[in-house]
Amino acid sequence: KGNEVNPIRKRILSSARQRQAIEGLNTIKYKVESVKLQQLYVWITVSLNETEILHNAPPYILQAIMEAPKNMTESEEEYATSKVNQ
Repeated sequence: KGNEVNPIRKRILSSARQRQAIEGLNTIKYKVESVKLQQLYVWITVSLNETEILHNAPPYILQAIMEAPKNMTESEEEYATSKVNQ
């Protein structure tokens, strides 16, 4: 199935270059749920607290979230509408 469509994906990606030095895995707050050592890799499962993430989000991300319906592509809008109508 995969992840649900993120209506502000394009807006966030457009500013990625400016943000890459100051945000990412080293700044996000998460809880490690499990660690499985495999022969070729380590599988780490984490959980995120969305409320805490939004509380600590930079203003431009919060603004993008608030403006999300205006930024949706046609396919993203169709997907969002279909989820609401389920």
